Amino acid sequence: MVARSHRAAGEAGVGQTIRGSGRMGAWGAGNFENDAALDAVEHVLEAAISEVAAFSESERCGVEDLEAVMAYVAIHLTLHEHCSASAPDASLAEALHTKVLNLYDERIDSLQPEAGYRVARRGILLDTLQKYRQAAGTGA
Repeated sequence: MVARSHRAAGEAGVGQTIRGSGRMGAWGAGNFENDAALDAVEHVLEAAISEVAAFSESERCGVEDLEAVMAYVAIHLTLHEHCSASAPDASLAEALHTKVLNLYDERIDSLQPEAGYRVARRGILLDTLQKYRQAAGTGA
């Protein structure tokens, strides 16, 4: 799921694999330029994708569930944009866009939000979902 861009062992430069140390898991000095970090990224990514898919497939979701699922969407986007993690699934991104906005629009008033919150939060939801669709290659 995580696209790794290891440098070849003989390649010159800062990102060169450490020779003679017997350690092949680091190819650069950056926080995400080693196997252990990318394993961690993959672990977090799998959890985020799993939670988003479970929400999308569930028939029993409430407006209260949106906060967690949108955090997982934002985590997936961040990992995709900054750590070369896989893009979102196109069909999942489309289904999620529809489900989240419909659920929000139908049920947010039941929580009696403060003035201005409803519109501001919907704008953030829409922006995040559009970015998720764009990352999946389906959004405008």
